[in-house]
Amino acid sequence: MSEKIVLGIVLILTVAIGAIGYYQYISFENIRTTQAAQYQSFQQSLQKTQDELHGNIDSLDKLLQNEIHKTAVLEQELTGKVSTVEQAVNLTRKENERSLNVLSSQLEKVEQTSTEKISTLEEQLKNVRITNKDFSAIIKDVIKTVVSVKTDKGIGSGVIIDSRGYVLTNFHVISGAAKAAIITYDKQAHPVKLIGTHEATDLAVIQIAEEGSYSALDFETRDARIEVGAKVVAVGNPGGLEFSVTEGIISNAERTINDVAYIQHDVPINPGNSGGPLVNIQGNIVGINTQKREGFEGVGFAIHAKVAEAISREIILQATQ
Repeated sequence: MSEKIVLGIVLILTVAIGAIGYYQYISFENIRTTQAAQYQSFQQSLQKTQDELHGNIDSLDKLLQNEIHKTAVLEQELTGKVSTVEQAVNLTRKENERSLNVLSSQLEKVEQTSTEKISTLEEQLKNVRITNKDFSAIIKDVIKTVVSVKTDKGIGSGVIIDSRGYVLTNFHVISGAAKAAIITYDKQAHPVKLIGTHEATDLAVIQIAEEGSYSALDFETRDARIEVGAKVVAVGNPGGLEFSVTEGIISNAERTINDVAYIQHDVPINPGNSGGPLVNIQGNIVGINTQKREGFEGVGFAIHAKVAEAISREIILQATQ
């Protein structure tokens, strides 16, 4: 083959290869340009999306801040309203407590006044009954408080002065006794517990040694009811005749013998009456019968109520401390 033909073929191949390369370059440039345009469009879309997202976030943040502010305002208003309600409730409660205290005080006064009026009416009724009928109107109540005190030395009387079963009697009734029993109005015998004695006034306090609530007699505390000429009765067991009642008057309202105050009376009393109560028409103890003047009739003595009450209360207090 001649050189010209070879050179022609080489030239043709070179031109062909160059054309192919140029075509490929143009195609690559077109693809790169297209991709660049697409990338730029994507970047623009992404930026727009980011801008929109930031805008939405800002809007949501403003909305959230606005709601937080509203919530804070509502909480503050609610706290104020709760505080106002609590103050109103506390004020109402205090007013109710004051009203209740006032009502309670008024009720106590009414109850006290009613109790005093009832007590006064009962006393007036008792006095009317006594005036109309004599001592029989109170004896049935008084006699339930009187007891027989039986010992191995003899028999005496006593009176229940406290619902817990404390009995006041004479010291000489139980002095030296080894055994004793209390006989109540219902004929029941009860064991005895010695609480205390006061030999100087011839008084002793014993107790029914069985738990229970017993009818008791009160002491007379008004001097106006312990006066000369006032009617009185003695309740006791003279000569062993249980629960006997004798009547008379006060002869001397306060006779002092050996520094002890006595009531002198003309009520018939005998051995066995010792320790029993001397009672006025109000049904209260004015004295504790203790002795009579030997050889004389109608000269009896009872330890004054003010002495008997003070000594008995002191004995009971010392025993219960």
